[in-house]
Amino acid sequence: GEQTMAKTYAALAQRQYATARAQAKMNEAKARKEAADKEYDAIKLQMETLKAKQDGLEKSIALMKENISNSDMANVEHRIQVAMTEREKAVGVEAPLTQKATFDAAEAKLKEAGEKNARGQRAEASASAEEARLMFSKAYELAKPEFDSKQQSAKAAERQKLLFTEAQNIVGSENVLTDMRNTVIILAGSFEKDKSEILPVKLDALRRVAELAKKYSDTTVTIEGYVQKSTKNYFEVSQRRCDTVRDFLMSQGVEYKRLITTAKGKENLRYDEKKKTNR
Repeated sequence: GEQTMAKTYAALAQRQYATARAQAKMNEAKARKEAADKEYDAIKLQMETLKAKQDGLEKSIALMKENISNSDMANVEHRIQVAMTEREKAVGVEAPLTQKATFDAAEAKLKEAGEKNARGQRAEASASAEEARLMFSKAYELAKPEFDSKQQSAKAAERQKLLFTEAQNIVGSENVLTDMRNTVIILAGSFEKDKSEILPVKLDALRRVAELAKKYSDTTVTIEGYVQKSTKNYFEVSQRRCDTVRDFLMSQGVEYKRLITTAKGKENLRYDEKKKTNR
């Protein structure tokens, strides 16, 4: 019996040892699993964090692309607007008439820029708009001198017309004429024969002529002196008359540098000597 019991205890001990080893392995495996689960959870959290960052970056990139697109569109529209401003300047100096080829080419480029912009071709549209701007600017520069000249001529013609009318109001329409685009005021009968002193009756008219000369201060006043054909020393007398009128105008405030005297003597009279009032 003791031998049998010994064997039984020995077998039990072996089984307990095997069970303990199995349990230890199970505990070790469980610990490894728990560690792996923790690592997995950490990695999963890290992946979720990275995914969130990736989503944020993708949204930022999309927003940046949208902003770039909007910026490109705004840039193109700005260039088109600048070209339109140059166009208006060119129109203002009549470039469509005087620089038609250049202006028409610019119009075509501006239209092309609008079409390309509508198709989303921002770079091409921007380039076309810039070409249009440069051509409109060129048309403006080429057309402006001629336009300015026409404007100046028109203003000069209008001033000449006003001067002519005002002169008529002073001495009467029959004593004002136009000669080579100059207004000629005739004050016949301003002197006694062979004399160079202005008659008192003509002084008021001369004062008004002086006021007219001061009003049109950008003009030159040429004083022509005449005498009757029967006058002796006609050149000397006509020169003295010029000087007398010049001095009178200066006394009324007309600048000396604007006054030119020309003694005409008895040639090419601007008035009818047969009229007694003109002598």
